Amino acid sequence: FFSFPLERIASSALFWFSIGGLAAVNPRPLIQTGRRPTENLIAVAVLLSLLLGGLATLQRIRFDAAYAKAVREWRRGDWYSVIRSAQSAIDIGPFDFRAYQLLAAGHQKVGHLEDAERTFKNSFAYHENEGHLPLAALLESRGKFGEAREQFQLESNLFPKSIAALYGLARSHAAMGNWQEAAKACNLVLDRKGDHPGYPESAFRIYARDALRLLADALKKTGNLDKASIAYEKLLGSDAASAQLYTQYGTFLSSQNKLQDALAAHRNAARMEPNDPRNHNNVGVLLSQTGGYEGAIISFERALAIDTTYAKAYRNLGEASEKVGDNARAINAYRSFVDHWKGAPEHLVWAEEQIRLLSGVK
Repeated sequence: FFSFPLERIASSALFWFSIGGLAAVNPRPLIQTGRRPTENLIAVAVLLSLLLGGLATLQRIRFDAAYAKAVREWRRGDWYSVIRSAQSAIDIGPFDFRAYQLLAAGHQKVGHLEDAERTFKNSFAYHENEGHLPLAALLESRGKFGEAREQFQLESNLFPKSIAALYGLARSHAAMGNWQEAAKACNLVLDRKGDHPGYPESAFRIYARDALRLLADALKKTGNLDKASIAYEKLLGSDAASAQLYTQYGTFLSSQNKLQDALAAHRNAARMEPNDPRNHNNVGVLLSQTGGYEGAIISFERALAIDTTYAKAYRNLGEASEKVGDNARAINAYRSFVDHWKGAPEHLVWAEEQIRLLSGVK
């Protein structure tokens, strides 16, 4: 994006070509004695024009040198030098939207977000159709979702096939709770396959995966549960499948009381990430809900073998142990829960009461 402004070279070359052409056509001195005053005035005007053109060309060469330096520093990741060189280019002039956007990007990299936002907006005075996408992403990162949505929409209007703009529009709608609009934008992203010649297939797959994930959430939020389930299944059948996604799908299925399907999803999550104690705890919870208490106990113990401070798993282990009549294990589990629980105190009161009841203490 931050390419060297080659059009400056063309304008400079044209200027010097004009000087050479003038000299070739009229090799005589421009100002001579014996000429009429008007002829000499014309000659002076020509010389002044050439002088001004030379100064303008020199200014552009200085600008290009500062801008090219900023680009080299950008490629090296020297962000503070990028800011200095881009600002130097702007101070020299002529004003150029690329220099403003390079300066804004440098400010963003070093965390000067207000300066970055202001500079991106200033760049629109010199090219109103460039820079909406990076500004939108910056606004989104600052939590200004309404403004981000406007910028993503402007980018999408200017470049209707921009997948990045459409997906950004979907994200900003979702962040604002506009789930219907988020779903529409996600569907537009997914419809773009084959409609964007030259767009990298790998990049499209990433956008499609993320858009499908967001679409599943949007459909779930709007009550389109069957379509949400289809979206989840498409994701899980692709290279986007992950333990986190299986967990989300399992929670979604549990909310519809599809407990066996939810159990299968959580087991897949545990298979993909066996070192995450939460996955084993989730399997145990579903086994308990379906009456498989012995299996649930095994899952809770697996979770606790990974994280001995996992309070929820201790409570779940205690409840499952009660179901199979193993009061001693239940008491020990509840005591460990009391030791490690950091949440609301009413849960501690409940656990201590269970310990008293199981211990036969009145």
